[in-house]
Amino acid sequence: MGRIVYLTNIGHNGRIQLPRKVLDELKWKEADSFKIEVIGQDKVEIKKVKK
Repeated sequence: MGRIVYLTNIGHNGRIQLPRKVLDELKWKEADSFKIEVIGQDKVEIKKVKK
């Protein structure tokens, strides 16, 4: 998989919506669980975790 770049905004209640094309490429779906790690002040890493 190559690099994919999309822009999005912080919405209502601080939510960030990932574009559908990103979710499809990663095969992420509703009810999946994720680990969110803050790395410094400008970087966040999101990884899918198994339940």
